[in-house]
Amino acid sequence: MSTALVQPVLITAMVVLEVAVWQVRVALATRGRKRIASVLGFVNAVISVVALGQVVTNLDRPLNVIGYAVGVALGVYVGVVADGRFAGDPVEYRVVLPDAGVAPAEELRARGWPVTVHPALGLRGPASVLFVVVDAGRAVEIERDLDEFRPMGSAPAAGCGRQRGCRCPPATSR
Repeated sequence: MSTALVQPVLITAMVVLEVAVWQVRVALATRGRKRIASVLGFVNAVISVVALGQVVTNLDRPLNVIGYAVGVALGVYVGVVADGRFAGDPVEYRVVLPDAGVAPAEELRARGWPVTVHPALGLRGPASVLFVVVDAGRAVEIERDLDEFRPMGSAPAAGCGRQRGCRCPPATSR
């Protein structure tokens, strides 16, 4: 194989790794993991200098630039997926039910979810609030299970019950 074809593939691979490492490094730094973030910063810098050096010294090869751009795009995706897998931040879900909430809580516990039930008073009378706290990496699983118990016409668990990044619908006027 010629260098003109191998070099863009190697640049793509380096940039995928570099961008993914950058995203994980930033995520760890924001969670207070300073030492590992510093080590990843070192790795990130070395990969970045080598990859960019190959692109800049061979600007007459457009495939190198394309390889770099493809590497950035794939690296962002890999970094986001990796961050989601390694995220240790707990996420709290709240589900308001118009009854005692005992049956849904028991069903969720049978599936292995840690559920706490609190009595509440809703707009239409007695209600209950189910609280479930899980690692962010299991968000998709719990959201799927919680959606089975949401009352008809209410927001899905992912849309309103999530404590981090809550996107609750606006209040309806009377």
